[in-house]
Amino acid sequence: MRDLRDLRNGKNDYMIRRALLLFTGAVILSGVFTLLSIRLPVSGGDDYLSADAAVVIYGGRPRLRERFPAETERRLRYAAELDKNEDYKEIIISGGLCGHGKGSESIREISKELGIDQKVFCENLSRDTIGNLSESAEIAAKRGYDRLIVIASEWHAGRARRLFLREVRTDIDIIFKVYPYTEAFPPLTISDRIHDFFYNLAAYAAYRFLPEKIYSDLVERRSYNWNVS
Repeated sequence: MRDLRDLRNGKNDYMIRRALLLFTGAVILSGVFTLLSIRLPVSGGDDYLSADAAVVIYGGRPRLRERFPAETERRLRYAAELDKNEDYKEIIISGGLCGHGKGSESIREISKELGIDQKVFCENLSRDTIGNLSESAEIAAKRGYDRLIVIASEWHAGRARRLFLREVRTDIDIIFKVYPYTEAFPPLTISDRIHDFFYNLAAYAAYRFLPEKIYSDLVERRSYNWNVS
């Protein structure tokens, strides 16, 4: 009888592991297909570049927090390039170390180099991409802006657009623009491209499938990592 019970327990454990594996696979595939469906083209039409202000979402690998992340610098440089023709009223840098210690110093240095230091405003209340968009939209509403252009990487821009459509309630028109990879500085590596895809896949899957409390704890933990000096 004991052997029979052990056999049944073993079979039950196998079925549970298999169900968990299938569920995990379904979640991952769902995230992949969702990201693929929201991917923004690297080079879009230039007729959608006009806006009252540009938004640069602070982003990069957490281990690089002690200096200005290369990914954020790429976005900021592209915003400065667009500003030459569009003459934005303001360039909002949202989240991350904007307004904190070395991050703020680096932003001032690069902004001055690019000639946009008088236009840059640091928004440091947001903790995730939804917060980046919500806080930026609130700033725009207070300033009387009608339209914002959000500059990000290929996969982050796609994820941000999906989150904006699902979560952000505002009358501000927000459009999303991917900086050209071939012209980006600092130059992108293959590792950067891979990180961009997998990080945004994991982030979107966490947002969609994790319980709200666990997701909030993860966001707060990442915010703490950004702000540790």
